[in-house]
Amino acid sequence: MLPGVEYVPGNAPTVMVSSTFYDLGQVRSDLLDFLQDGLGYGPLLSEFSSFPVDPDADTIENCRRRVEQNADVLVLIIGGRYGSVDSESGKSITNLEYLTARAKGIPIYVFIDRRILAVLPVWRSNRDGDFSDVVDSNQLFEFVEQVRSTDLVWTHDFDRAQDIVSALRFQFAHLMQEGLRWRMKMRDQPLALQENLRGEALRLALERPKAWEYLLFGQVLSDEVAANADLRREHRLGIVV
Repeated sequence: MLPGVEYVPGNAPTVMVSSTFYDLGQVRSDLLDFLQDGLGYGPLLSEFSSFPVDPDADTIENCRRRVEQNADVLVLIIGGRYGSVDSESGKSITNLEYLTARAKGIPIYVFIDRRILAVLPVWRSNRDGDFSDVVDSNQLFEFVEQVRSTDLVWTHDFDRAQDIVSALRFQFAHLMQEGLRWRMKMRDQPLALQENLRGEALRLALERPKAWEYLLFGQVLSDEVAANADLRREHRLGIVV
């Protein structure tokens, strides 16, 4: 695949591939081929010239915005490197992309190198130990723990890119089937509901679980606060009053 691959927003589902680059370059390249040529999806990978960049924002903010503004799905791949760390939050770029996807409520598919999972129990019993032959920072283990144990996100292990591709084929098929079911549910709903609600708020309005009115209000309020994150950041930096 040529690095001049064209990203066309709105044409197809956009998939952000979130991982460190230097240790997983070939995996990322294989995923690009799979997503674009195999599925016809819009891949977002930061090393390609098609990756949308705001020249007024730094690398970390550009990556976070791509998840927030463009991504429909996040594929998170955790290898042996934690990666560059944001001085303000103390978290890596990949970690921040994951948190942004969580806040946005989009599907997240997580793949973790089997070598990391094999060492994880040892790290739990000796968190200050030297694991430099496996990871570049013990923060990577903390990240894995957050994803698996705190956020309870389903994770897949992998040895090679084909393991990820095979799993995504099945997962995207399930996602398509679920989308078709939701499409049938939406057919009889008021247009105003379809235009004004999205994500978890839309699910609550359609399924109406116990106390759904209060849950819906809380979700919509949370969504609106999150939608103004950029404005809050600009106010904190003194850009706007």
